[in-house]
Amino acid sequence: MTESKWPDLGKPATQADLARLVKVARSTIHGHHDSGLFAEGGDLGDWLLSYIEKLRTEAAGRTADSDEEMRLAKLREMNVKAQKGELEIAQMEKQLVDRQVVYDELYPALLHMKTTLEAAGGRIATALSAQYGITINQRLLDNEFRTALHVIADYTPAERESGEGRSSEH
Repeated sequence: MTESKWPDLGKPATQADLARLVKVARSTIHGHHDSGLFAEGGDLGDWLLSYIEKLRTEAAGRTADSDEEMRLAKLREMNVKAQKGELEIAQMEKQLVDRQVVYDELYPALLHMKTTLEAAGGRIATALSAQYGITINQRLLDNEFRTALHVIADYTPAERESGEGRSSEH
């Protein structure tokens, strides 16, 4: 009987045996071993299959990292396309207005409201003093109105959703 040229694939694997079998440098197999490609204590056949699968995956251009990177890139691209589509639809439906246009329209009205509220403290102090004959600290009222205006100016929609920014007195 002639001896087989194939090694016993059922025997415990060594880096040297696999390197000889696939005709690569032992350092190549050592690098794959260090990266965890081969199961410790595996037989030569298992290591050979792992190595072949790695080569097949690389030949197809699909490494685990590249698959994940590709999936994330496609997801980012889909998100950008969806946002762009939503923006285009909103613009076509005239739901979006340029920020500067909104600012230009609202600023005069907001400035008038601020001025009116700031002056209200003086009017309230004068009216209460005249009606009840008491002395009102107008600076205290002015400070309260100013504080209220700052709270209003600092308001963000996130506060509404989280319940922040609400007065605990009401």
